[in-house]
Amino acid sequence: MNHTKLSSFTIIDVIERQIQVVETNKAFEDLFVNDLQVGRLIDFQTGKLLALRNMLSDAIEMKENQFLEKYLTEMDDLNERYKVGGFSSRSQADHLNGYTTAVINILSCIDPEFCIALEDYFEGLLY
Repeated sequence: MNHTKLSSFTIIDVIERQIQVVETNKAFEDLFVNDLQVGRLIDFQTGKLLALRNMLSDAIEMKENQFLEKYLTEMDDLNERYKVGGFSSRSQADHLNGYTTAVINILSCIDPEFCIALEDYFEGLLY
């Protein structure tokens, strides 16, 4: 933690801190990767990290309305793929679950109502 005034704290700071937590998480270090559940959690974390890195890049470049439009559209597309079984493997579904969870977490920081709306929307996909 640093000593930045909270009035200067931005969504970019939130995303950077989330990336740091995912990157430094050593919970899987001593577990066997062959364990199905550990593999699924690694896929989940990989998807989460991908989303956070994408959102960090976009948050630096985009205006709020552009950012929201991009990620709400992306969530809509992912939900449609989920409904029709558009994931080729359980690994891909876990990866996209992590991605979706990260997007919902960040969008909820912008507007808490997104959390409720998107969690209901993705009820079957999210852990």
